[in-house]
Amino acid sequence: MTSPLAPLPAFLGKAYVGTDRLERALTRDEARKLQSFLREHHYPDAHIIALAYAHKITRHQERARDLVGRAALRLVRQGWDPQETTLPRRMCRLVYSEFMHELVEDKTRRKAELGFVQGLGDEGKDVTESREDEATALEDEQRRQAHANARLDELRDWFVKAGDQVNVVWLEHARKGIEDLKEIERLSGLKVEELYLAAKRRKGHVRRLLASKKGAPYEEEP
Repeated sequence: MTSPLAPLPAFLGKAYVGTDRLERALTRDEARKLQSFLREHHYPDAHIIALAYAHKITRHQERARDLVGRAALRLVRQGWDPQETTLPRRMCRLVYSEFMHELVEDKTRRKAELGFVQGLGDEGKDVTESREDEATALEDEQRRQAHANARLDELRDWFVKAGDQVNVVWLEHARKGIEDLKEIERLSGLKVEELYLAAKRRKGHVRRLLASKKGAPYEEEP
């Protein structure tokens, strides 16, 4: 039987409620509105900060990217109220939640694997190959981490080349997981107003860098 109540809108005031609460997918119009809403709150910056935080807790590029991707999906599903917390902080909290969920799953899996390997030990099986796999995985992880650091270094070099020292300072703090502008102001001596202006420039920097890497022309937004 169809409910006589009108469907819940995706936005209540200045807050996005999330598809879990809506109990339906977003309409095209709502999806466009959500994209504009996130852009207004500098989502690219929040993504960079969340990725730096994910790298910090995982030390693994692909795992970090996966965590941030899952965090972004949860943001769409569970919503966000800017009056409760900033977008970078919301993303980092979702990253941490996904990370802890992953740890619980890994612990359960390792327990099952340990029982299996111990069972093989009774039959005199050799598990040396699994140790070699662990060493290979560690080397792969170190290479991925080095690659992730290189990409952040590339972004820093772009800021330096553009003469944007404020964004250089912002990135150095973001890589340490420091995203609160007041805290950056306290540590760096920069003004919050300077950091806000840098955030607006940063969007153009990132687009120019991506266009440069692809060999494509960059068109300024109107």
